[in-house]
Amino acid sequence: MQEFLQKIISWAENDNSVRMLIQTGSHTRIDNSSDELSDFDIEMFVDDVGRFADSNRWIKEIDDVWVCLPLTNSVGDPTRLVIFNGGYKVDFTLNKLKDIEQIKKDGYDDYFNKGFKILLDKDNLGKDLPSPSYKTQFTKKPTQEEFTALVEEFFFETYHIPKYVKRGSLWTVKMRDWGIKELLLRMLEWYEKSLHGFDYDTWYAGAKLEKWVERNIYDELQNTFAHFDKEDSLRALDATIKLFRRIAKETAKNLDLIYPEEVDQNITGYIEKISNDSNS
Repeated sequence: MQEFLQKIISWAENDNSVRMLIQTGSHTRIDNSSDELSDFDIEMFVDDVGRFADSNRWIKEIDDVWVCLPLTNSVGDPTRLVIFNGGYKVDFTLNKLKDIEQIKKDGYDDYFNKGFKILLDKDNLGKDLPSPSYKTQFTKKPTQEEFTALVEEFFFETYHIPKYVKRGSLWTVKMRDWGIKELLLRMLEWYEKSLHGFDYDTWYAGAKLEKWVERNIYDELQNTFAHFDKEDSLRALDATIKLFRRIAKETAKNLDLIYPEEVDQNITGYIEKISNDSNS
């Protein structure tokens, strides 16, 4: 893998428009979270973002490309998600040179703060960059309004699943089910942070879940996923609701919040009625 990383560095050394490369992601963390399957995350600082955003020719100069997705990140920066020959995946983010000065002024976001490595610095732009703390940023505990909104959204989404089961629309069931799984994950993050502090690292999108969630919860999650049939879909829905309810109530207790019991009771009562009709 390091040989492929060197290919990227060598290409950048020979392209005058590329002034700096910074590697982020799991390869730069100090918790040994990367492995031979981990992607490369590369922040490119260039003097002409348009040149790199308007054409993907530069990517093919690095190596043969299997597939490239031209996207933008959450703050509007162009990104190129590339799988190169041999299965090497690299997520490139295109940055203006002045963005480095903005980082120095505003400090690191959570991604940089967990670790980075300067791979190339033609103009010594990184000389004043402080070392990362290798810690996740402190996040605020949810307010009562935020907590209530999450619980309400969860039960709003669960309301639909038995209706689609009864209709036999199992593909739609799966789509709705993934929506409630995302809400379950957010509650799991709040729950673990309520126990360990709001700087506790719950990673991103469920990554390394087995490392940061309690073992009994991790084992219980296996019951929340269903086969592609009506009976198992309803069984998994019931397991998901029970797990969500338990950790939400524990989270509310730990954070001195109020669990909206009436929402739970009204929706689960309706779900039970529709589910019984589906099984009859």
